[in-house]
Amino acid sequence: MSEDLVGLPFGGQDSVPDYDAPRPRGRRQSKHRRPPGRHRNLITALVVVSVLVVLGGGLVYAGSLVNTLIHGADYDGGGTGQVTIQIAQGQTLRQVGDTLVAKGVVKSTRAFTNAAEADTRSTSLQPGTYQLKSHMSAALALALLLDPSSRVQLTFTVTPGMTAKQAFASVAKTTRITVDQLTAAANNASAIGLPDWAKGKVEGFLYPDTYTLQPKDDATAALKMMITQSLKKMNGNGFITKAQAMGKNPYDALIVASLVVGEGIPSDYGKIARVFYNRLNPAAGTNGLLQSDATTIYSREIRGVPRNAELTTAELKDANDPYSTYAHKGLPPTPIGNPDLDALNAAVNPTPGTWIFFVKIDKAGHSGFATTNAEHERNKQLARQNGVL
Repeated sequence: MSEDLVGLPFGGQDSVPDYDAPRPRGRRQSKHRRPPGRHRNLITALVVVSVLVVLGGGLVYAGSLVNTLIHGADYDGGGTGQVTIQIAQGQTLRQVGDTLVAKGVVKSTRAFTNAAEADTRSTSLQPGTYQLKSHMSAALALALLLDPSSRVQLTFTVTPGMTAKQAFASVAKTTRITVDQLTAAANNASAIGLPDWAKGKVEGFLYPDTYTLQPKDDATAALKMMITQSLKKMNGNGFITKAQAMGKNPYDALIVASLVVGEGIPSDYGKIARVFYNRLNPAAGTNGLLQSDATTIYSREIRGVPRNAELTTAELKDANDPYSTYAHKGLPPTPIGNPDLDALNAAVNPTPGTWIFFVKIDKAGHSGFATTNAEHERNKQLARQNGVL
């Protein structure tokens, strides 16, 4: 090698390599070596792109985080499966939302309360039991809560004069409780809250009203609910103390109240109650016979005889029937139905009068009252003319 080339940098302007000359052993030379500046530019570009990607992702995440904090985490879609939710009287929207979260229906309370606040219908949200789904969007969960068809129907109604047997059928019709379960529960007087003077009988204590049960409620709970309402009404109007002031025990007054419902309409309740009390008075000359068709009709009910079958004189006077008030003196053994507040009031506040007869005189249910048999016969003739006798 020429001494003139020693010490010059490789690639210098004063040195051009001779590609035809033999290369030194142990050192390979690249034909296409890039200038160092191009590597630095590429690396810088990659770093910039990476930083932008990271910053962009961070901005997206931050935006999502802010949205979640403001609007609440939420599920998408209508959910799956079935979830039963119970909303209690007086619960706030936040409390309802907490319940929905705990049951896995919605993802956050915030999402539900925001949806509820945006929908004016949420002010009409009713307590009750509802059928929803798991992992629902808050808006759809609210929509179901506002939809009456989502409500689990566990209500039943007892109407004035309805017998215990009929009330049991009403409960069984709209709930999962059976008539057999109610019949069995009715035998446990202490568990269902019957007072001592009820003689262990539920008849007369199943107050006419509409009741709402919870899914966990059983036959005992249903009966206790009705009996509690009945006693509340009795205590509220002073039924027990007024009966005692009349010289009557509360159970007898309750029987009279049930007879009143079975025989007439509310406008006549006070007079009908007076007729029964008058007929029980030895001075009335009725021999203590109430002669009420309603007691025999009730007897049919508990014996399973169709109510619409025609009553015969022989049946009304059947001495083998303890509920025959034509054959037996005094009150029947038990109430013959469940009286409402009007009937309870009539039994302890009977209208003053001397009547010992009454008969239905028109199709609206009004009765004609009489003190003498002659007056009673005229009322019966009017009833025949009006097609009700």
